[in-house]
Amino acid sequence: PNGEVLNPELEANPFRTFDMAFLPYCDGSLFAGDATHDDDDDGEDDRIHAGLRNLSAALDVIAEEFPEPSRVVLAGASGGGYGTIVATPLLRVAFPDVPIDIVNDSGPGIARGLSEPEFIGQLIDEFGASRVFPPSCADCIDDGHLTGLMDWSLQQDPNLRIAVFSFVRDFVIGTMFLGLSGPEYEAFLREEMSELNELHPERFQYLLASGVSHTGTFGDITVFGGLIPDSLDSDFIDLAGLEDAAVGDVKLGEWLGWMLAGDERWTSYAAEP
Repeated sequence: PNGEVLNPELEANPFRTFDMAFLPYCDGSLFAGDATHDDDDDGEDDRIHAGLRNLSAALDVIAEEFPEPSRVVLAGASGGGYGTIVATPLLRVAFPDVPIDIVNDSGPGIARGLSEPEFIGQLIDEFGASRVFPPSCADCIDDGHLTGLMDWSLQQDPNLRIAVFSFVRDFVIGTMFLGLSGPEYEAFLREEMSELNELHPERFQYLLASGVSHTGTFGDITVFGGLIPDSLDSDFIDLAGLEDAAVGDVKLGEWLGWMLAGDERWTSYAAEP
């Protein structure tokens, strides 16, 4: 799809000169799954999670196609944003020596926290995803979120930076996926992002915009064309773009440009509560 962050003709896209690979998101397991489920016991699989295989195979192809990059940016939106959390250690295996920047758009690792800590465990069991958690990250999900895995990656990897963008009351993630109210999701989001920034003030930054929209790197949902099921009302999901996703005067596109340039303005910004 020719979404804004993939559009080489869009001036607002700070990645427009990059070589790119696109990984479709197709199995619902946040790029972490390796499991099948026969829900009606008829001997045929009803749900097939192959996200981890898709991800690892794609990284093999990318590393073969681009064996000596000067830098690597891993960007993901929505389920792909959550996928960047899982993919970061695997990407480092594929590219052991280069600087890696993560752009996590609206998949910030928020779950249901200590109000329902078992939710994360249920997802891991559903996806068959226990292998993506390193043994030294055994307590990564103790607070009921996935943000601990981002903290772990930053601790292990001094050549890693992470940028997270989200709308503070993202309806798709907060309500549709997690079943939280807008204020509940916002509280979790602000708390977890602030904590990661305090732990890694030079290498983890966030941009938290007001509103209930979803994602900021693709623009209008129609860029996905035939990939969107007919049953989905495209007017129901409001996607923002690199110039209209913003906190005050700070637009997402220019903020990501600051990250690439090592500009001191690449710091954390959040809309007023």
